[in-house]
Amino acid sequence: MHRRTSRRPSTRPRTTAALGAGLALAMTAALPATASPAEPGPSDGVAERSTRALEPVAPRSSAPTSPSAAERRGTGQRTFAKPVPRNGPARDAVLDASLDRLVDDGAVGVVARVDRPGRDYAGAAGVRDRTKPATAREGDRFRVASNTKSMVAVLVMRQVERGTWSLGTTVDEVLPGALPGHGDITVEELLSHTSGLQTGTDASLLRQMDDPSSWDDFFAATGADYTDEQLVADAAALPWGPRGQHLYSNAGYVLLGMMLREETGRDVGQLLRTEVFRPAGMTRSSFATRVGTPGPMLVGASSTSQGWYSEAGFNPDLFSSAGAVISTTRDLGRFTKAVNDGTLLKSSTVREMRVPRDEIGWYGLGIYRLPDPCTPKGAAQRYLYGHDGGSYGTTSMALSSPDGRRQVTLGVTGRYFSETDPTQAQPFDLIGLYDQLARATC
Repeated sequence: MHRRTSRRPSTRPRTTAALGAGLALAMTAALPATASPAEPGPSDGVAERSTRALEPVAPRSSAPTSPSAAERRGTGQRTFAKPVPRNGPARDAVLDASLDRLVDDGAVGVVARVDRPGRDYAGAAGVRDRTKPATAREGDRFRVASNTKSMVAVLVMRQVERGTWSLGTTVDEVLPGALPGHGDITVEELLSHTSGLQTGTDASLLRQMDDPSSWDDFFAATGADYTDEQLVADAAALPWGPRGQHLYSNAGYVLLGMMLREETGRDVGQLLRTEVFRPAGMTRSSFATRVGTPGPMLVGASSTSQGWYSEAGFNPDLFSSAGAVISTTRDLGRFTKAVNDGTLLKSSTVREMRVPRDEIGWYGLGIYRLPDPCTPKGAAQRYLYGHDGGSYGTTSMALSSPDGRRQVTLGVTGRYFSETDPTQAQPFDLIGLYDQLARATC
């Protein structure tokens, strides 16, 4: 048992960012970045990282590709049809067209869902796998990546509610020696990415690569074997950032998973099944532990100057408790609802998680906030709460209103990387689609 008086963070100024800027920051900050040969560590600071695409190591001499929309999907024509659900959410022609447009603009597959009282919507477009004709379906599973962090944060806060831990519990109190020289880092700092521990994913990948400028080596490394201890050690060996400032860290959540295992005697996958998935009604979610795709699902795809790479051989151990969950839009919607409506945590705990700990006022404890487009004109700004996730071929979003009555979730496969233009945006408007889906909850 590790009991300490919970310490509440000092109040910091909060800023209301524009939706596009806020979402762009969220989407890029949550993705692991691999270093270029000239820069052996990830960029310091969320604001700086939000200005560029976070990219894998790539050959410097290759020119970026400029494929047509059909070539991006890997097919010369649209061979899929819009699935029509039976006894499910209603169709929406405008939202359907928006999903189709995302695929036309370069996405491989997309699934999206809107939940609100009296109006639910679920849609899909594109294909499950860029190399196969199987149509994407509304219930398809996909890698949710860093949305896993919100689920792990729930496990941690349940320990706080039980009195086993507090937000001030340190790493050394649970796992002595896991962070040499930094054992006084607290649970709160790990949850909020303010410990100074770098993300570490880049260093772990580079350790597996013979040629740090090879796309082939990079994607082979994403399928290599990793242990939690190695991931944390790789991150801890990098220069530390300023303590108290936001520095997004996959390794911090891997460490939280190690602490949960030490405290409970159960691994994160077991804890998620019993304490998150079952009570939230997430019947098609799993904590992945093996290489490959467990059954039909949206397979991530990465476009590089050397061609397309599939995420089918990705090893989820690379992300572990920072991003290994596979889920569906329905299940993610059920999760964000369960977090906010009191199913998984006490309302006082959820309020604590929502308080921003970063200097720009968006990231709390495993969840962040974005402006709610349904805020009445003239009223104080309201927010949606949740997270995003990004693997090397898939992007996801899952947010809810604070009363748990409205949710927006989506998953998109197909990501584009350019080593010659680090600021290159994706060819499709993911921010615009999210905004449209969020407004549909009003």
